[in-house]
Amino acid sequence: MYHSARFLFVYCWDDPWIAVVAEDLHKAARVLGCELYVLASGTSCTIDKNAYINADFFKANYFLSTFFKSLQYNQVDLHDLVDVECKLLEWDKARIHESKDEVRKKLEAWLAEAIIIMKIVQPDAAIIWNGMISKSAVYVAAARHLNIPVYHAEKGALPQSWYIDPKGINGQSSVASRNIGLDCERIEREAFQKILASIDSKGESAWDQPQRQNLQTIRQALLIKPSQKVIFFPGQVNTDTNILLFSKYFKNSQDALTWLVTELPNTDYFILAKPHPKGDLNIKDYEEIIAAKGRVLPEINVLDAIELADCVVSINSTIAFEATLRAKPVLLLGEGILSDQDYISKFVPREGASTQINACIERYAAHKTELHQRAISFATYLYNRYYTYRNDDIKTLRLIERLKDGIDAVGDKMLDQREIVAFFQEFPSAEIEKAFLRKATYKDIDRWFSGSLILKALWKKIKRRLLAD
Repeated sequence: MYHSARFLFVYCWDDPWIAVVAEDLHKAARVLGCELYVLASGTSCTIDKNAYINADFFKANYFLSTFFKSLQYNQVDLHDLVDVECKLLEWDKARIHESKDEVRKKLEAWLAEAIIIMKIVQPDAAIIWNGMISKSAVYVAAARHLNIPVYHAEKGALPQSWYIDPKGINGQSSVASRNIGLDCERIEREAFQKILASIDSKGESAWDQPQRQNLQTIRQALLIKPSQKVIFFPGQVNTDTNILLFSKYFKNSQDALTWLVTELPNTDYFILAKPHPKGDLNIKDYEEIIAAKGRVLPEINVLDAIELADCVVSINSTIAFEATLRAKPVLLLGEGILSDQDYISKFVPREGASTQINACIERYAAHKTELHQRAISFATYLYNRYYTYRNDDIKTLRLIERLKDGIDAVGDKMLDQREIVAFFQEFPSAEIEKAFLRKATYKDIDRWFSGSLILKALWKKIKRRLLAD
């Protein structure tokens, strides 16, 4: 009988930024006497090997790889996830020729993998990064099928921030509500504004940024006329959840930028675009769209671009959130955590860009103090009560403590930690062959064959339980 709370943190791929989050979570779980396993890929995850399940090893694990192929869970509806995965193919040149049937089969294989992994680990709760598209969404579907509580995790809009949410991320998160966070005390807001001032002085953003520059120097270099309104358009990653799921009117960044450029006369407006550092488009793609109506500046710090702008136009980039904190009018073209906030303007289909931008600027000018105050209140709420931060032991400890207090830990676990570790460890045949060529010792042979016997014994135990379920 194993009674400690057990968590599974899943992010399915190799990501150094998230790997730091995994380390923070694992450390906090150990302090609280909980078990936390991390399922990911690659080599960036550096936590204790006894808690790391490397998805890259599944193909080398005979028991898992063969069993995955034999299972089907037709009662789990993957229809919507298949459609979203097909949208992703439009941007992945290596997979562009995959048929819808091939996509479905891949998702079904992921589902079998996810369900079996969760049945083996038996987490009391699953924390899944993003969880809205592709493999991570399949893991969410598997957890819900097994009645395991799910928390979505994602990067926040403040430097080094991230969050978990039981509902989803971005426009589907718990905080995407008009009244959230507006009751913050004045002392809280003033404390946050001091933190914001420090962020500004360092030139920090949610993504790494170049050094800040003199604003007048930038304006002169760009040849912006005094009479022109500067419109800042931040690019986004076209395969990101924000575009695939929360952009009803524009299918990608260039689609939105084309609408903006086509609608605005170059005598009255100057469009400044900054491609996303992780985006699918290069500078030339943006330059071809903007032509003579502005400039593309990948090297500009987003805080400089925000300060330079008269209005920020974005599908739903975190830069829109950052702009509201600097008292800038924002026209949001998609859905996001700001969609229900009255201090931004929302896109109106079939209405011209210049009409919407001018209305956005005029409305904000007339109510600037009130609208900016509401933006600061919302951000204060996020900073203090919603976001966790990388390398922040206290915040992460409180997060795991809240999760632990909110779940009913199942006492009858099929495997203990030693057995889980033994089952998911890798015994690559190539390594064994090389060792024999260099004269393996009796200890090597004993370790390999003992390990193989342990795996077989564990698999018998697991298979009996899985088939019984």
